[in-house]
Amino acid sequence: MKKLLAAVLSLVMLLSLSPVCAQEDVPTVDELLAFCDEILSDALKQSPVSPEPAEDGGYVFTYEDYAVYSPDAALTEESRITGVDLFNPDALTEDLRGMAPGYPLSSLLSAYPLDNENLRGTYGEAVLYIRGLLPGTVNVGRTVRNGSHMLIVEHTIYNADGENVEKCCVLYTLENNFIIASQVMLSVQQMTLDEAHAEIENLSLLQEKDEYRVYTAENPEAFTREDLSFSGLDFLTVTPQSALDTLGGALSDTWAQDGSGYIRSMQWNDVQLVFSYDAQKSTSSLELLQVYGDGVEGPRNLHIGDSALSVMNRFERTNLEGAVLYGDGENAPYGKFHVREDGSLYLLYAAQVEDETVLLALTFVDDQLVDMTCTCL
Repeated sequence: MKKLLAAVLSLVMLLSLSPVCAQEDVPTVDELLAFCDEILSDALKQSPVSPEPAEDGGYVFTYEDYAVYSPDAALTEESRITGVDLFNPDALTEDLRGMAPGYPLSSLLSAYPLDNENLRGTYGEAVLYIRGLLPGTVNVGRTVRNGSHMLIVEHTIYNADGENVEKCCVLYTLENNFIIASQVMLSVQQMTLDEAHAEIENLSLLQEKDEYRVYTAENPEAFTREDLSFSGLDFLTVTPQSALDTLGGALSDTWAQDGSGYIRSMQWNDVQLVFSYDAQKSTSSLELLQVYGDGVEGPRNLHIGDSALSVMNRFERTNLEGAVLYGDGENAPYGKFHVREDGSLYLLYAAQVEDETVLLALTFVDDQLVDMTCTCL
C-alpha cells in the first residue's frame, strides 16, 4: 500500500499539463517516402516473411514491429512501398516524426503543426490546421474523436497534378489518448481537382466551428460552479424533464417512498439521476448524478476510462506532499485522494456554491476512471 501511495505521489509531483508547442513544418511526400524507404531497408535485414493479400490490392508483409505494404509479391531493394503500419507498443519503433505506439496525445500534437490549441470543432471531430492552396499542395490535420478522447489523428497531403489530386497521409489510432498504432499511406485516394476543392471547403467550414473544445489550462483552477455540467446537464438546475429532453427516454424510471416524500431513480446506458420529491410529487431536486459509461462527459472533459494522472492534471494542485491536493481537505474548496485497500484510487473534489457544498467523487480501478458521482452535502 505504501509503495502504491508513493507511486501516485511521484506521478502527481513530476507530471502536469503544459501547453503544446507544435512543430510548424507540415509533412511532405518526400518525408513519407524517406520513412518508407527506411522501413524497407530494415525489413530486408529481417528473416523473410510470407506475404498476404492486402484488402485494397497488393500484398502485406507483417513483421514483429511493423507491416509493409507493396504491390510486389516479394520485397527487394527495388520494391515500391505503398504503406507502413507501426503497431508494437513494446518496440517503440518511431515513425517519420519520432512518434510510436505508446506515446501520449500531447507528444503527437507537438510533432505537427497545430493552429487549434483548444481543439475547437464539434464533439466528433476537429481540424488541427489547413496549409496551402489548390492547385498546389494542401496539408490538413484533423482528428476524429469522442469528445476529449481522440480516436484518430490524421495528417493528409493533397498533391495536385493538373486536374487530378492524389491523397497520402499519416494516420494515428489512439486509445485513452495514447497512440496504439500509426500508418503511413502513400496513395490513399485519387480524385479530381473539383472533388478535392469540395472536400477541403468542408474541412474549412469545420475549422470555423466552436461547438465543443477540449479543456486545457497551464495552471488549472480548483473545482468550481462552472464545472457542474455533464454532457449538457447542469447538476444544480437539471429536472427530470430536461434530462429526458437531453438524454432521451430512460431505460428505467422507478419511484420509492422515502419518509413523507419520494425518491425517483432514472437510469440510462451511461448515467443515473436520483431525484427527491415532496409528498405531492410536485417539487423535485437532484440528489445524485452518477456517470458509469463513456457516453456522458463530465466536468473538464472527464470520460470513463481516463487515467488518474490525466484527471489530476485538470484541477488545481498546490500541495505536493500527502493526499490533499489543495485546500485543507475538510472545508470546501478542496481536492484530495485516497488509495483503498483493494488498490483502487478515490479522488474527491469539493466546491462551495452559495449555501451548498458540491462533491465530485471519482473512482479509478487499474488506473482507469470507472465512476464519477456528483452530490451535495
